Amino acid sequence: MANILFNAAHQSPGPIAIAFSPDGQALYTGGGDCVARVWKLSEGNDAEAAAIIDADEPLWSIAAIDQAWITASADSSVRLYNGSDNQLQSLILSGNAIPIRSIAADPTGQRVAIGSDELDVKVLDLKDPTKIQTLVGHKNGVRKVTWHPSSSYLTTSGQDGRIIVWDMSPENPVLVKSIEGIIPFQDPESSGFSNDCSACWHPSGKYFFSASKTHEIVVVSRDTWTKSSSFPSADEISSDITALAVSPNGLYLASASKDGILIWSIQIKRVLFRHQIDSQSHVNQLIFSPTQNLLVWGDTEGNLYRWIDPIPPTQPPPHVDKSTKSARREKTPVMGDMEEDLGEDVDEDWIIDDMAGAGGVTIEGSKEKERSYAREIVAVAKAQSAFQPGSTPMKDRKGYLAYNRLGVVEVTDQDSHQIINVEFHDRSTYPSYHFTDYNRFNMASIGDRGIAYARPSEKSELSQVLYKPYATWGSSTEWSITLPAGEDVIAIAAGGVTTRRSYKNRSSEEIDSDGAGTVVIATSTSYLRFFTGSGIQIYVWAMGGDIVSLVAGNEWVFVVYREGGTSLDGCQNLRYSLISLDRFEVVQDGQLPLPKNKTLKWIGISEEGVSWATVTRQRN
Repeated sequence: MANILFNAAHQSPGPIAIAFSPDGQALYTGGGDCVARVWKLSEGNDAEAAAIIDADEPLWSIAAIDQAWITASADSSVRLYNGSDNQLQSLILSGNAIPIRSIAADPTGQRVAIGSDELDVKVLDLKDPTKIQTLVGHKNGVRKVTWHPSSSYLTTSGQDGRIIVWDMSPENPVLVKSIEGIIPFQDPESSGFSNDCSACWHPSGKYFFSASKTHEIVVVSRDTWTKSSSFPSADEISSDITALAVSPNGLYLASASKDGILIWSIQIKRVLFRHQIDSQSHVNQLIFSPTQNLLVWGDTEGNLYRWIDPIPPTQPPPHVDKSTKSARREKTPVMGDMEEDLGEDVDEDWIIDDMAGAGGVTIEGSKEKERSYAREIVAVAKAQSAFQPGSTPMKDRKGYLAYNRLGVVEVTDQDSHQIINVEFHDRSTYPSYHFTDYNRFNMASIGDRGIAYARPSEKSELSQVLYKPYATWGSSTEWSITLPAGEDVIAIAAGGVTTRRSYKNRSSEEIDSDGAGTVVIATSTSYLRFFTGSGIQIYVWAMGGDIVSLVAGNEWVFVVYREGGTSLDGCQNLRYSLISLDRFEVVQDGQLPLPKNKTLKWIGISEEGVSWATVTRQRN
């Protein structure tokens, strides 16, 4: 029988807000009675909670960081409290009488995102609340805000039925994707408004979960920002899914509905454990403890429930055990990628053996005997570095920055500068040229519409990209950009429609009608940045893994990236994606069939538009 502790935490009806302190020693709740309560779990299950009464309206959301916690209420106020004595430290936002529905502190504890009945989302710097970023994109108020585990993305779920993904890395955040068709439209007066419609991130950061309007648990990939799969929830759930929570180690997913509290294996997408609840109870939030085998939820009547030891001792706990990180791990209920399962970076010399029958877990409803499957996952083979197709190392002060079917970019080192010479195989179509380079570019890509050059950052100089369209006498002139600090170009590709006539004998009007092509930049932060031939950034794509190389064609870009870590038998675990240059959609995706003990040496495109790759034996 499940060990459930019940507390009538808040005396007035209304959704309950819940948050754990990062060390798991304190549990914070807020409710419709305008009271915030602090439950010191280290003092035992029967300890009385401290009550803090500062708000004039119901508390809708709570967040916690190291040594502090934050509340948001319908009186439009956001309050910061000291974690040691629970004293009010500051009122970091107040004023406009607009109810605040959700707050979320980023994993670094430096910023807090605020969603309210206003259309805009605010992101405040906790050290200097006067520094405010405003995110404009929703058509109605915002119900939930959640952070990517790396703090690089923010996901906001709106009353308008859209989940918007924001890139928070730049100084001015960028709207990356607006995802429609998953969560329902809800206004504050509707019965389902208090349901948790958050984008619930897996600790690996590779995907998030969301409860859909069709009673599904949907998985959205960070690679494409589209639905990649779903849980077979129709077999288990017959009503609205009102809350979701992912365990800190990424092994389990908990869901709440009228059908009960269900705990799923994320890898096999099956229910492992369940607890039946009162069918009249409306659970509005679920949360796993960050440090204990504990699952907590609250309902719209202000009640708090604690499920102690929801995961049996024969199975891996839901939290990350820091003390055994470098030791052998217990058998787990998943059989996927190691980094993805654990939701953390894996040391290269960490070897683990997993014994699992669906992880050694007895699956509910199954009459079969428990079965075990062995696997050995390691990350000891050396991962190959990113490379620029067609480039060569410098020898005797000379080298190639690019060499492909169109021509060659040759560089000569002159100490204080470089001389870059461009020659084409078809000299009747493309104009050859040379120029003096003081930026010391070390990679280039020859496209049908122009040539892109790039270099990484060096000392105080940021990473730079230069694009020289062939039609420089028209409106398409050369341009350059620098990347944000901490982000380097690791590969570059120039694409565009093949020309049918010579650039030497055409008017500027004819050239401008064809455009200046597309430039795609792969960066050290696993981003693909798409630019028009005139220098306008039009899309940013997160690959979800280390990018190895890329090459662009007429209509798409071919990208090779690493999925997780390498393996003991020498496999690089590379995947490829074909991405449309006009629709920014994945045309094709799959595993790159690279033999064991081989590395990728070159990728390119034939005249017919076919992708090619060359491999070489890995040297140990």
